[in-house]
Amino acid sequence: MNQPITILGDNEPTGTYILRIAVAGDLRIQFGRFRQGMLIRVPQGDVIYVGSAMARSGSMTLARRLLRHATRRPPKPSHRLRPVLLDAVHTAAMASKETQPPAGKKLFWNVDYLMDEEDVQLRQVIILRSPVRLEDEVAALLLADPVCRPIASGLGAHDCPGSTHLLQVRAHGSWWDSLPERINKLLSEA
Repeated sequence: MNQPITILGDNEPTGTYILRIAVAGDLRIQFGRFRQGMLIRVPQGDVIYVGSAMARSGSMTLARRLLRHATRRPPKPSHRLRPVLLDAVHTAAMASKETQPPAGKKLFWNVDYLMDEEDVQLRQVIILRSPVRLEDEVAALLLADPVCRPIASGLGAHDCPGSTHLLQVRAHGSWWDSLPERINKLLSEA
């Protein structure tokens, strides 16, 4: 069984991350202004989002970005994994002990619209601590895998034109178990 939080890399406050998201039933979501606000079908099952946070301090650090993803807009409850994630970023010294998750958030990134749905749960986070942004490389690795396919071309990648960072995944447990090792190879090549 895979770990809910995996932290790879050096003691960097910046890096790339993968969110494994469980979608309980088929959804139709408007991802902000993506495709002029068109409703996009998100199928039931596992979804991966690849993102990065390269700020070395302040509200956009890697730890704070991850805690933000695990938060929904009030009065919706936060993701169940949020306290585990908070403990992990404190233990790994990615954030000071005073750092707490936000009380709420405004929807901004494409993934925010998915993560705000109550039929969606954050299941796993893989963190690659690195001064190098590996978001495109991770997304390309996943897109080359036949078990992954884009939810919609370009979705989740407004910082990376021509890429897609929100993917449907149809894989068994061993694929998920080996994912951190496959991603870690990218980190060692950076």
